[in-house]
Amino acid sequence: MNAPDSIGYLQDTTDPVESGRTAALNRFDIEQFQGLPEQDLLLAQTISGHGDEWGVWKTSKDICPSKLPECYRNIDFTRRLRQCLATLTLPKISPDLLNGLVEEAVLDLTRLSLLMRLAPTGGIGNFKHQRLKPSTLAMRLHGSWPGILAQAILRKAVRPDTNGLLSCLTEDDVWKLSKSRRFRNELERLDILAAGGCWTDLPPHPDITQTTDPSGPQPDSTPQVVSREYQPIDDRYLEEFGPRNLWLIRELGPRLLPLLEGLATHLESLDWSDNNLYDLAKLIVPKFIAQHLEDHPWVDSIGRPLKPTFPLRTVARGKDKFQFPPRNWEQLKILSATLQSAQLFLTLLAVAGRIGEVETLPRNCVEILRDGKDYVRGWTYKLSGNLFGDARTWSAPVVLVQALGQQARLANVWIRLPPGNIAEGLPKAPPTHNALWLSLGVARAANAAKPLSKLDVALQTLAERINMDPKPGGINLHPHRLRKTIGRLAGIALFNSPSALKRLFGHKNIEMTLHYILCNKDIQTEAEAVLRELRILHCAQALEEVHEALTAGAPLPAHGGGAASRMAEAVQEHETRLAASGRVWTSGTSYDLAYLLTARGQGWRIVQKNIICSKAPGETGLCLKNKGEPNTSSCKPECDNRIVLAIERRDADEIVQAYIDIALEAREVEQFDVFYYAVEQLLKELDNFLDVKEKYMADAQLQSLLVTYRELDQ
Repeated sequence: MNAPDSIGYLQDTTDPVESGRTAALNRFDIEQFQGLPEQDLLLAQTISGHGDEWGVWKTSKDICPSKLPECYRNIDFTRRLRQCLATLTLPKISPDLLNGLVEEAVLDLTRLSLLMRLAPTGGIGNFKHQRLKPSTLAMRLHGSWPGILAQAILRKAVRPDTNGLLSCLTEDDVWKLSKSRRFRNELERLDILAAGGCWTDLPPHPDITQTTDPSGPQPDSTPQVVSREYQPIDDRYLEEFGPRNLWLIRELGPRLLPLLEGLATHLESLDWSDNNLYDLAKLIVPKFIAQHLEDHPWVDSIGRPLKPTFPLRTVARGKDKFQFPPRNWEQLKILSATLQSAQLFLTLLAVAGRIGEVETLPRNCVEILRDGKDYVRGWTYKLSGNLFGDARTWSAPVVLVQALGQQARLANVWIRLPPGNIAEGLPKAPPTHNALWLSLGVARAANAAKPLSKLDVALQTLAERINMDPKPGGINLHPHRLRKTIGRLAGIALFNSPSALKRLFGHKNIEMTLHYILCNKDIQTEAEAVLRELRILHCAQALEEVHEALTAGAPLPAHGGGAASRMAEAVQEHETRLAASGRVWTSGTSYDLAYLLTARGQGWRIVQKNIICSKAPGETGLCLKNKGEPNTSSCKPECDNRIVLAIERRDADEIVQAYIDIALEAREVEQFDVFYYAVEQLLKELDNFLDVKEKYMADAQLQSLLVTYRELDQ
């Protein structure tokens, strides 16, 4: 009997096993499957091409020629159900009852397997009237359905006389299962089958007509799921990634590009009409590479053979994945893709641009403008009302100019080389686009004649090839993570100049990096927000230490500077105000107080390591005559706004004594320049802590040195 045409079960002619499906539907009415006995179900399973063994769903290569794992090709329903039951806490029931429930679940799973194979249950968008592919069905039968039916067995074990199996699930079970998309999709397939009159054993639906009693217990709140997809990258990861990335640009790039350009010229000189050259291609390229390396050896600055300072993967498969220099066509493609990705990584960081802005850069994007400086010209689309985007210009540091120049050369040489397999020959015509980033690599989809489309995959592959984790912090590398990272790094660099940012760009000092990054107003705003937050947190940490000492009756942290004593006064006054209003000091109180003392993060500026200027804009100070922004470069030891954090006190004695020893030795050998410098540094250290200064000013050796120092200073 045929199914009604109105349901549409026989309309799809693109099914890969159309003959088996049609034969099964010609033999059985689709509405009959939910009530068919075991013998008829096995016959339908055999006719449709999924094996003739009861309880085992087979997916042969005739039905599904794709690379489907063996565990999906032969699914033992009984075994999978018992595996899922082993993860649940079953009530105490007899083995016979459990075996009977498992057999019932196998019967239902076989019925559902045939229905999902023969009836359209896609249910989503354009797939609403399509059946599942054999491979997709096999994965659902192995991964999702045994878990659902195992939970149903658990419920029916308590009420074995209940009709049906899935109907034994509770509303709470359905709610918990529906939190997972893969389970929720399968439960929705039951509704699709029920709407077509093919299935009646359904789990309960939540009763939306019920109202909640306001006086009843408050339901447990579900924590908001915060996306971690574009979280900034950790500093330690970047400090290790940066030098490796720069090595590829500065060492590999200048040597790989001449090799590729020479190879392109050599291949263009060959007669590709000779079919034998297709067979000889594997011999021609290695021979050319070997000769080029002999004529132009890859050596470092002191003449040693060039070797990466980290594991650099140059082979896709095989035992020796770290051959260097390259020897064949595959290794040239891998190194080219690695170099391009390194330059892409640096560009994303240096311009802090959005994905579309960097992805659409042309090969001639670097220009020198009237001020004599280098700039990158591109287009921005996200905030533009223009369909074709608005022109945009970024300042370009030297390292970025080098990277983009090399990338333009790399793109220009690869549009001359065979875009995929070398046996396909040279390109017949130049590409119509002017893309800077090309689809390079050894993957099947890689085609150097086309623009790069998956920047995130390129970054992840780069990380793997330079022996770094492609998922730092458990999250995939992604271009937008770099944009988030650079804003955070700029803020931290302004706060305390870490090495991460300098190592990323190879700059000698942090100011070189910040000059280019902060030209981007978006990043500047984000960096300033991070900077203010860091100042508040840093101040809160110092206040919390003072509060803990006051509470425990312990000595206060021995901070130096004119403003150090005001920290204890501020804590005591704030705690008094809290007590007057019936409140107590909690974990967030120090942050609230720091928010006020730093004027919302505008004060508490780091002058040097552990030397803080507590002056906020609008307050007076010795560093400037007016009440503007503090001039930290002119910080005076005697300023009332200066705080020297106690962490330096631990090293003060050792540092002062070291300078005394240097000054004594320099005076003895009459190296007065060294002597003068040592005493100056010594006096600066003493100005940080008055008690340390009092101690050493009474030292006879230091008094003797100061006499000589004053004589030289006259």
